[in-house]
Amino acid sequence: MAQLWRYRLKGGVEAQRIGPQDVNLRRPMLWNDRLIIVSDKDGRDNLWSYALDGTDGHQLTHHRDFGVRQASLSDNHVVYQLGADLHHLDLQGAQDGLMPIDVVSDHAARRPLWLDNPFPYLTEVTLAPSGRSVALTLRGHVVLATPGPLRQIMLASNATTRLRHATISPDGKTLYAFSDKGGESELWAFPTTGSAEGTQLTRGSKSEPMGLWISPDGSHIAHTDLVGRLFLYDVGTRSTR
Repeated sequence: MAQLWRYRLKGGVEAQRIGPQDVNLRRPMLWNDRLIIVSDKDGRDNLWSYALDGTDGHQLTHHRDFGVRQASLSDNHVVYQLGADLHHLDLQGAQDGLMPIDVVSDHAARRPLWLDNPFPYLTEVTLAPSGRSVALTLRGHVVLATPGPLRQIMLASNATTRLRHATISPDGKTLYAFSDKGGESELWAFPTTGSAEGTQLTRGSKSEPMGLWISPDGSHIAHTDLVGRLFLYDVGTRSTR
């Protein structure tokens, strides 16, 4: 129980408990020989006004959805928290209302983060069978690096899509990877030119992929999942067993 006490600084008399004895009284604020207090006398924390001896209580706010919190008084004004909002009570005009707050921000948390040194986030490196290119997987995105004039190719994928186990085909024209674009991790095929967003090859996966390997002739793709199953995908017939 949050109790309210009054102590006279002069006279050495013991402190005296004031106000209603069966309710919570907290955050007393002095205003024009009155005490503005947060009280749950009506069942929910609201602002009340009391005389200095704890008598003559008058309810100032009548909120039922949330209780009053973090009240602060200055001159004739009380600002207090109600739920996730701030309210302003004019004690002279007895007017209470929501404070419109517009927080100015550059939304730093929403801006793209450019990594000066991305390689600590490198999760996978796969060399092409020809040895002429390499697939780098960083933070769910794939970059193809080659010694030729193209140098680097960023695979086309949505910012919210994550790619894993990227592997280059023997002819160097296709990159196979698992993508969660549809919600689950499925096998996709992407052109190594980076010109398209890819083609989905499998559907109905119920587990997370753990690895991907392409046959030397490029006709089949073997992949495993988290529960230890081995799948073989036929590139020509687009079937899986």
